[in-house]
Amino acid sequence: MTLQANDWLPAGVAERQDLRAALAEAVGQWAEAWFAAARPTLASVRSACGTDVPDEHGICWSVAKGPVAAGVSRPGRMALAALALGPEIERLVLTETERDIVEVFVAELLGDLSVRVGRALGCGHDATSNGGIGSDPFTLGGLLAEIDLGPAGPLRLAVPMSAIVAFCRTRVPAPDRRPRISAVAEAVGASPITVTAILGTADLALGDFMSLAAGDVLVLNRTIDEGADLFVEAATTRFARGALEPGEGQALLTLHSDRRDDEYAN
Repeated sequence: MTLQANDWLPAGVAERQDLRAALAEAVGQWAEAWFAAARPTLASVRSACGTDVPDEHGICWSVAKGPVAAGVSRPGRMALAALALGPEIERLVLTETERDIVEVFVAELLGDLSVRVGRALGCGHDATSNGGIGSDPFTLGGLLAEIDLGPAGPLRLAVPMSAIVAFCRTRVPAPDRRPRISAVAEAVGASPITVTAILGTADLALGDFMSLAAGDVLVLNRTIDEGADLFVEAATTRFARGALEPGEGQALLTLHSDRRDDEYAN
């Protein structure tokens, strides 16, 4: 596999507005939950792998329960604590125990951030992950998101390929699972057809036919009570039989049997 993340990540994933919006919303909710005054915001998102992630601030990555890792430098961890607890904490001379307490607090803060981002991307909460600290969460590449903390350096989020795929999958439209025949049936069902009603027939000699004039009466081979035979287009076999009824300015035809009924009756 190439180490150039841009070559194998989903095309343009770092520029996807829906992904950036999901990350920004998760970061915004996290900031609102933890910070009363100045609230960090998402500064940038880009594709990255372990070989092209700058580490000029000495980032130490912490992996909480979930696929997303959060990384911040030692000064950045104190800056985060100061943003959440108040600026006085940076001016205090802390004992080793007090520093450990601050570290636990920052770890909880970062863990909550990574879980929120994972959920926003559709990854949920991985209960099997026990957490830990590593130097390179980008072994297989992914997205690098940065949250500006000022002079203390950025807070970074490592969004792995699995989280990106999960997010992209939630944005794929659900397939049309209707049977293909239904689409054909819908198209065919809208096609117009002509239905012909035949009251009956009369056999004439050619000479009689040639001498027909207005007022002549033709005797059909059926009575009015027998109704009319119905045919579709140029079909030679009727599909139904109907009874004639008077209407307002037009004749009405009520279906009362089909060809199969007649066959069974015979």
